[in-house]
Amino acid sequence: MVVGRESGCIVSKGRVMAIKSEVENVGDYLRMKSSGTLDSVEEVELYMDTIRLAALSKGVKKVLLDERNLMQMQDAHEAYELSESEATRLTALAGIRLSSVCNPDNYDLNKTYETFLMNRSLIFKVFLDEQEAIDWLIAS
Repeated sequence: MVVGRESGCIVSKGRVMAIKSEVENVGDYLRMKSSGTLDSVEEVELYMDTIRLAALSKGVKKVLLDERNLMQMQDAHEAYELSESEATRLTALAGIRLSSVCNPDNYDLNKTYETFLMNRSLIFKVFLDEQEAIDWLIAS
């Protein structure tokens, strides 16, 4: 059941990022569908801030990220940088759980993110199948 839907470009710290996101409130979790390209770790940090703020504003702790149309241009070093960021720390402290259905071209990078983020107490799991991602998210 979709409770509400919002869409638009992500603007954070006065900067418009090259991605577009649509947020749906689906029962006890948010579904955030994003498309475009994240070119830098700074953009990934802004994206994480956006995810956290969307969840907090809707009063939910679980977020399904549909990132099948989102390209990421980072490497393992930048994944580590994200894991050490304020955005990661605040999202983990908020108790937000993230389930990502990623673009298959980004799977290896996303698994690297998963490892680094889980080691920083941020619950983030990567999937290629949306139903598996939903099942994991609602079971937790």
